[in-house]
Amino acid sequence: MKPARKTIFKWTAGAVAALALAFAAYRIFDPATPALTAEVQRAQAQVDHGDYATGMKALSGLLEKHPRNKALRSARVDAAMLWLRNYRLAGAEGKDVAGAANAELSPLIAILEAESAGVDGAPAATLAAHLGWAHFIRFRIAEADSMESAEPYFRQALRLNGHDVYANSMLGNWLLQTKPDAVAEAMEHFHAAVETGEEREFVRQFELGGLMSSREQPAAQQELVKLSNEMRKNGEPIDGGRKHRILGLYSVALASRAELANLLSAVPPNESWATYIWLDDSVDRSDPEWQQLKHTFVLANIDELAGREREALALYRRLAQSRRLAESSTLGLRTREAIQRLQAHRVG
Repeated sequence: MKPARKTIFKWTAGAVAALALAFAAYRIFDPATPALTAEVQRAQAQVDHGDYATGMKALSGLLEKHPRNKALRSARVDAAMLWLRNYRLAGAEGKDVAGAANAELSPLIAILEAESAGVDGAPAATLAAHLGWAHFIRFRIAEADSMESAEPYFRQALRLNGHDVYANSMLGNWLLQTKPDAVAEAMEHFHAAVETGEEREFVRQFELGGLMSSREQPAAQQELVKLSNEMRKNGEPIDGGRKHRILGLYSVALASRAELANLLSAVPPNESWATYIWLDDSVDRSDPEWQQLKHTFVLANIDELAGREREALALYRRLAQSRRLAESSTLGLRTREAIQRLQAHRVG
């Protein structure tokens, strides 16, 4: 009897061990049930519609119940990165903005840092880029970081994957916002991001935003014209608000020949004119006459820069006949100066 009992005990112990291994495997892979799948999809839909806080809270709650579910963990990481790429502090009016932002951003940073511990290569580069961006916006909004804290993450991301679209775009934007003299380096990163063929809309938003933040710099102004020209030719949209702000650079530059020349010489003459008209794509119903006078003045400057001095002089002379322009101390003066300048060259 004793040998039989011993055999039974061995069999029982083996069965328990096998069940334990099976349960462990189940906990590692934790296959999704239809109910779990539905809950994940509902949370992801909230994130996709911009309700990031609610969606992230739901995903985190599901992970507490299913801590070994890799797909669920991946979904939460993707949601955290999407939130960071589109981060805005909702309902900030009347709030402690810095405190509210820090309360949202710190958990996102913790999630990405925890995930970074187990990955390498391209995925690690994307995570590092988003960690850099998280630290930068926490500095900007939450006042809980230093301006320099973001750069090591961006540089690390590019060491891991020099073609990472997020690392290049985020570093380019960071450079434009923090180092006004780094326009050339920033544009190298944006060009690298565009060349990946990935996330074009995201890249353009970061590129436009970064350049607009440095728009006092002549080099950034030229790059804005180049970017507008490229987007026009590619059929890529720029929202009306940004178009208006870029067009405003031309309006300010009307008072300075050098500043206007800087904008108009950024791209070839015919493209310069097409892009200017594309930016000013709506008729100024409040004052169409003045809009037309400005258009003619810009076209005359483009002709002059292109060496078409005879055509430019004809346009300037036409402008000089406008009583409205004569009343404009700035544009009228600039027109008379241009006529004198070209006549001195003995044109026509």
